[in-house]
Amino acid sequence: MGVVGRLHNFVNAICVSYKRREAFNEVQQEVNNELLYSFNTLELRQDGGIRWNSVYLMLLRCLELKPHINRFIRHQQDLDDVEDDPKDAEFNALHDRLSDDD
Repeated sequence: MGVVGRLHNFVNAICVSYKRREAFNEVQQEVNNELLYSFNTLELRQDGGIRWNSVYLMLLRCLELKPHINRFIRHQQDLDDVEDDPKDAEFNALHDRLSDDD
């Protein structure tokens, strides 16, 4: 799928659930408090539809929120490691870790 596909899956997984959006906003506030530069949170932008630049705008927002996304993914993986249920071995968009090259 590549980087764009992984980000698309991640953003859609966050945006479809109110609890995930709230958890992502909490992670943003934690990171912002550590960096001491802002108390605002940004919403993820979904791509799709008929707008030709929607993928570009999604990628720009994800680039801006990269530290927050990485921390959220680490947090989700830690939660899943605690639960460790073998039936959850199927694909989960929240586990798509992005490398520094991505």
